[in-house]
Parts: sequence; structure tokens; C-alpha cells
Amino acid sequence: MTFTSKIPYIEPNVAAYEAQKHLVHIDMRSTELHGHPSLPPLPAGLHGNGTLHERWNSFYALRLLAAAQGDRLAYTSLFPGHTVPGPNGTGTVYRGALAVERFEKMLELHCMNFWGDPRPEHRRHPLEPSLWFWQNIPQPELTLLEPFRSETALTVKQRNSVMEALRAAIAAGVNGNGVPSIRKMFAKIRRAWNPFGEAHVWQCETLEAARELLERFRSLGSVDWMSLAFELEACLFHIEASARLDIQAYGTYRGTWLEVGRLSLAHIKATELVQTGRVLTELVSIRTRGFAPVIVNEFGCDTDGSHRLTATWLWNLLHAWTEWCKNDGDGMPPDRTWNLDIDYHHDRRFVECVSRFLESHQHAMGPLMVREALRCLQEMVMDVGMRQVLCEEVVRKIDTKPIEHLPVLLLPEHFAGTVLKGPYDAGEGIYRVDPTVYEVLAREPSYTLPARGRYHLTDRAILRGL
Repeated sequence: MTFTSKIPYIEPNVAAYEAQKHLVHIDMRSTELHGHPSLPPLPAGLHGNGTLHERWNSFYALRLLAAAQGDRLAYTSLFPGHTVPGPNGTGTVYRGALAVERFEKMLELHCMNFWGDPRPEHRRHPLEPSLWFWQNIPQPELTLLEPFRSETALTVKQRNSVMEALRAAIAAGVNGNGVPSIRKMFAKIRRAWNPFGEAHVWQCETLEAARELLERFRSLGSVDWMSLAFELEACLFHIEASARLDIQAYGTYRGTWLEVGRLSLAHIKATELVQTGRVLTELVSIRTRGFAPVIVNEFGCDTDGSHRLTATWLWNLLHAWTEWCKNDGDGMPPDRTWNLDIDYHHDRRFVECVSRFLESHQHAMGPLMVREALRCLQEMVMDVGMRQVLCEEVVRKIDTKPIEHLPVLLLPEHFAGTVLKGPYDAGEGIYRVDPTVYEVLAREPSYTLPARGRYHLTDRAILRGL
């Protein structure tokens, strides 16, 4: 299925993206999923917005049928696709198209043992305060969260043992007493993906849909129940988790399946420290090119798009400043009223405007975003080159309304295969980031990850800009 969208989008400038990121995108070659007389119809109880029927027939039902047949081809897969960047910055890695293949590949990473190891303890320590010239605006106190690094790698015998235990649990779920057995089966699969995470509470309608689908597949005769159960859990979870995203665009694009929704800024949780220069680049891009969707996980955390998210909040702050100057200022252009030398905090009008903006938005922003947005703005106006770009390419050209929503794309954390970036890029080892990191971040608004510490393997799959 080709990509379709309710909202305008633009084709990316791939060459410019590769030059900016210093990488080469992956030319994803995928086996298209096709219809079949046995294609299961959408269960009546599944919830979703108005696009779910089309998405089901064009992707989810086809994935389930392929999994049931047991074929392991390079099928079109959810973003970022079946092939991802390889370690040491070279080559690519095929990690499987179907969920069971992805799981088998994950078992090969340095990660926690299953059903026996203690819960991983992530390191926490106070983040050193930044230089801060914002009078009467306290700098938020943050805690730096450093993901646990496991040196454990399962042996072949241990991996086989995990798969055999899952095979038995899936057989019990398929042949058991309906919904209760399916709930236990899904819990076992989820615990395999995320051994130390919080249990997912399935909607009753989703479990009933799973029961209905398993009954339909029994009529096919020979079924790879292991593959089907993994795929069914993955598909139904994605449908549940994406229901709140208001899917606006979907379809196959450059070999991957995309579902682009919308989330309000207040519902996207900032998760990491950012780099000021990259935030400025994204500020300019808002007006000139737009930008690709922000990647979010099932906890509402931003996992790829921190600079875009920060730039959006700064855009809204600067928009408020330009409006303040028009209505309450002396008619001077907003950037001309800045007295932004080393004592720029003496320009009380600007600081007052920032304070008013925070009074209205700091709860939605959260402590991390408040700190990073104001730190980046401070560094931009203190640097001659960045200040010139900010004034000429952003402030003087802000002529649109504040941005209330951002395009988002769901990548479930337990399914992402997130790795520690440093060792991965250096070829030192492939260390999985335990998904519980993001459970902690979702609960603790003052916690942050270091800049670019985790790698979701998404930067070489091209997305359309919106």
C-alpha cells in the first residue's frame, strides 16, 4: 500500500540529511505483503480511529497471515524496518521482519538473564547546574539517569531454554480456555521482551479479538503457533498503544510501514539533554522545511526527536515574545530590544516575558524541558554567530501561530532493541538498554538521560516531513 495522509507532507532532501548527520541512509528492500482468501477480517471489538480498518487490511492482518504460515522473508515491517545500522558505524544488520525473529535476535545481545536475575539498578546522581543568567527563574534541579549495563550474554543453551519455555506457554495459551489463557500467554511473551517491566493491562476487547483471531487461524490447518502468537501480541499491542495518537498518515514508504499520528506537546515527555547547535538548526527548519515525526514509545517518552521537541517549545516562547513586543512593547523589533551581552539578564522585559510564558507552560514542559530550553536560548544569544541566525532566520520571521501538536510515530520500547550508543558505535559490544529505564523516566519528571547515550537505530530510515 502506498503512503496516504490527511495532512500535507513533503519529500525529504535525502542528500542534505545525510550530509547533516554524516551517514548514509539504508535503502530498505522489503517483500510486499499481499492479500489472501484467508485474510482475517478486523475484529469488531478492536478500538482505533477511522483509519484502523484500512491499516488492518493493508498491514496487520497480512502480518498475522505471514506469521501463521511460518515464512521468514524480509516482509515490510514497522519503522525503522527489518534492517538497521550495524555496529562500529559500518554496514547494516538484518534483525528480522516478524516479531519472533526480532525476539530471537534480541536474545543474542548483552542483556539481562531471564527469570532469575535481580532487577537492573540504573545509576542516579544529581546533574551539575549549568550557567544560568535568568533572574528570578530558578534553574530546575535534575537527576541524571545512567542505564544499567549488563555484561551478561546468554549461551546458546540458555537461549534454547527460553524459547522452549515460551513454546510451552504458547501451546497452553492456544489450547486453553479462551481469554484467561490468552491473557497468561501474552503476559509470558511480554515478560520475555521486558523481564523487569510493569505488566501490561490488556483491554478486554483486545483479548476477545485475540480469541476470535486464533479461532479463525485454527481453520487454516498447519499453523506456526509460536510465530503467530508473537506477531499477534505485537500487532494488538501496537493497535492499542497507537489508539491515542490520532493516526493521520499511514502506508508503506521506502520499504517500511509508517503510522504517523499527532500528540500535543504536553503529552510528549522529554528524556535527554540536548545540543544547542542542533536545536538552532531545528528552529530554522520549522519555518523552512518542517521536520520528520518525533519517535515516541509506549510510555509517552521522546526517544528520537529531542532537538525537534526542544526547538518547538523555543519557537512558542519566541512567538510569545514577538506578540508581547507588538502589544506591550515600544514598537521595536523583538530582537532589537534584547540587551544580550554578558549582562543580558538586565533586560528585564525579556526575562519578564519568559517568566510569564513559564507560568502558563512549565507544567506541560516539565523540569527537564524548562532547563534545556532556557539553557539553549541563553547559549544562542550569547554566541555571536548563533545569535545572528536566531535573529535573522527565526525571530524576525515568526509569522505563524504557536505549535500545539507534533507529528509522532510509535516505536514500542520493549520491541525497539535499543542499545548503548557509545559501545555500539565503537564496535565494543551490543548492550541492550533495559526498557525499565523509560518506565522510570515516565514516572520521574526531573530525571534525564545523558545526551545521545541510547540508540534506537532509527536515524538511517528516512521519514517524510510534515
